[in-house]
Amino acid sequence: MRNRLAVFGLAVLATVSGATGQAAAASIAPSPIDFGNVALNTTATMSMTVTIDSGYELSLASGAGINAPFEFSFGSCNGSTCTETESFTPTSLGPVGGTLNVFECPTVGGACVAIPVFVEGTGAYPSLSSPPALDFGAQTTAAPSAVSWLAVQSSGPAPATITGPAQITGADASDFTIPSGDDTCEGQRLSVNADCFIGVRFTPGAAGPRSATLTLGASNSNPAPSTVSLLGAGVAPNSGPAGATGPMGLTGATGESGPAGATGAQGPAGPGGEVELVTCRSETASLSHKHAAKRGKVMRCTTKLVPGPVKFTTTGAASRAVLSRAGVTVASGIASGREGSTMLLSSSRRLKAGRYTLALTGPHGRTIRAVTLG
Repeated sequence: MRNRLAVFGLAVLATVSGATGQAAAASIAPSPIDFGNVALNTTATMSMTVTIDSGYELSLASGAGINAPFEFSFGSCNGSTCTETESFTPTSLGPVGGTLNVFECPTVGGACVAIPVFVEGTGAYPSLSSPPALDFGAQTTAAPSAVSWLAVQSSGPAPATITGPAQITGADASDFTIPSGDDTCEGQRLSVNADCFIGVRFTPGAAGPRSATLTLGASNSNPAPSTVSLLGAGVAPNSGPAGATGPMGLTGATGESGPAGATGAQGPAGPGGEVELVTCRSETASLSHKHAAKRGKVMRCTTKLVPGPVKFTTTGAASRAVLSRAGVTVASGIASGREGSTMLLSSSRRLKAGRYTLALTGPHGRTIRAVTLG
């Protein structure tokens, strides 16, 4: 049995190995041990492979790699190959690093030899990202525009929690509004790479350029996410907006939304002038397979009706989404987020609870998965 002790900064392990040999080819992989960004007060763990020389055993560890925010644990050996563990629990922001020395010691006399490896990591807060601007273009004065949906993404390294409502301020703040219920981010805990959406409507109060600033609600992110510029132009009635572009339907093919807030297609409303906003999450559930129960991953989704038509503005590349049931397409539109976790869909009928097939076509190809709605 091997016993691990901590004595004056040394992690000590008693173990038994083979015959005496000359230290020569000992090594540690990976090297360096880089944890990257880790959320404050959470623990990341990595395994390392230590190759030791014949006739030696792993007996000691020392250096910064055994002291907070790092911790080293001895594992098990199989011949000359040992598997050990290093962990990192940051309690302050910023990078930290140092050397971990794992010692191989001869089983019969002689001096121990250090096998060094550099360990590093960075303490970080959860972060949120969104497009820098939402541009409504030209709109007749006093006439409300379609709702444009702004994607907000949790970009890691840990889930982000949004506790407050988004706010609109600035010179023409009264021209831009968030309709009741269209801030889907407030109160959300977003897993890494997941999206939520904020719907904004533009009703110009006067002719000419109009602008305001949208600030995301309070959250545990740090630094605070950048604000979003809201832009538009008022046009006098009967003059017609300059340079208007014909809309593309959500049920038709859609172009990819580019980075930095490119705007997706504007499409028709669904039944009753509404569009389905579908939000999905992955979870583990019991699955029935040939009369035998097993555990597996499923996508569970909820839906709400939002006023249409809509525009879709995303932090990255959007995918085309098609939802079908029993081989019949019932809704199509645009999907964003990891695994198509959020979708804006124009449906041929109101979506009911049940099992559907979701097909996503985007920049990385086409995927098909089962989703459960409701």
